[in-house]
Amino acid sequence: MYYFDRIIDNELKLEYPFMFRCTDFNQLLEHENIFMKSQIKMGVEDYFRLYTKNGGLGHCDTYYGSILDDLIKIKGDNILTIGTNLENEIFNGKKNALLKFGGIYLREIGSYMVFSNRYSILETIESENFIYPGNKFTEDDIRIIKWPNGSHYYAKIGHYDVVDYMGKQKWNSHDEAMTVAKEYLKRLKKQVGENFSIRR
Repeated sequence: MYYFDRIIDNELKLEYPFMFRCTDFNQLLEHENIFMKSQIKMGVEDYFRLYTKNGGLGHCDTYYGSILDDLIKIKGDNILTIGTNLENEIFNGKKNALLKFGGIYLREIGSYMVFSNRYSILETIESENFIYPGNKFTEDDIRIIKWPNGSHYYAKIGHYDVVDYMGKQKWNSHDEAMTVAKEYLKRLKKQVGENFSIRR
């Protein structure tokens, strides 16, 4: 089971949207694989889009794309080194906080907050699937991706990599990837609709 808490900061009187309650290392790894890797991947795609389509003119549209672009300009290193170091630094921060505080709240975009007495839980939602409350997936959330000079097409719905029933994650045409993504979307919507229960 996965637990998502909506919390309030008692000192600042700020309410936060549902965050995943992470209490062990395996949960952290699962979150990293589903959510963080896709955030960094979108940032890398964004960075390459900026430089392959726009010749470096303009700016990146994603949070991690902007960070990568800035770090590459500042440090003068390549995207592979910068991206790997960024991913490791973020992960190690979460891991160390988890060990020190016994738990962390993870946002879907990858940021986190440590467990603290200053927070009170307003509402908890329990789910059989690792899907954040409030996600209402539609066809607008489908993205078909092809790497520069690549020959295969990949599909994503929100942060989720599309995988067909055979475990396949890449296809030979845009249409084939879109067809599989639409089927995957039906499964996601069914999971969202059936597997949340509210506990107050």
